[in-house]
Parts: sequence; structure tokens; C-alpha cells
Amino acid sequence: MDEGSEQLQTTARARVERQALNAGLLDAAFAVISYSDFDRRFGPLPHPLPIDLDVLRNRFSESEISDACRRVIALLQDAYQAGDDVLSNRLTYPESIHRLRQGHPGFSEECYDRTVNQGLFMAR
Repeated sequence: MDEGSEQLQTTARARVERQALNAGLLDAAFAVISYSDFDRRFGPLPHPLPIDLDVLRNRFSESEISDACRRVIALLQDAYQAGDDVLSNRLTYPESIHRLRQGHPGFSEECYDRTVNQGLFMAR
């Protein structure tokens, strides 16, 4: 890996960790899980290490983190369908966001937007 791509990965990882330390529980868990399970996998090689959920343990209880993780995983499991619905013209982008918001309440608009974008990437 060249120095430039290593710096970009370090910067991206630090940005996600900062977001996890400052966001509400659902958005913080989304940032960590999305980065660790999606962003790392599809970014440049070699893939950086995942971010551990330990970054949340100073702010939230184990049961809160566990519940948030379950909800994030459920949202991300709907990513492919959301992207496919948009690509197939079954739903518009805003309609897809609305469907995710209805099925998975409590996340920020950025989380829904990132979920649809991940789905668009996967469904291509």
C-alpha cells in the first residue's frame, strides 16, 4: 500500500471513530458496523482493521449496544432490496428512504441514505 492510500484509510477510520464517539446510539452503532462490514470490504486493499464496538462501551450499556447492533443489522439486511427497488424503478430514491425509515425507525437521514447507497452498489 502506498503512503497516500494508507493515509486515506487512517483518516476514514478516525472519522468513523469520531462519529461513533459523538453520535446517538443508533447512529454510532451504524457507523461502526457499516464501516467494519461494508466500507472496509469494498475499499482499497489491504483492508484496514475493523472498528471494535468497544468504542461505544464508555457511553452505553452492553444491553443498549446489543439492541442497537440488532437494529443496525436488520436495517443493513434491507440494503440490497432498497437499492434493487431503485435500480428497477419499483421505487424512487426518496420512496426507498421512506420505506427504510418506516421499517427501521430511529436512525438519522444519513444512515438511511448510506443504506440505500450500499444497496445500489450491491445491486448493480
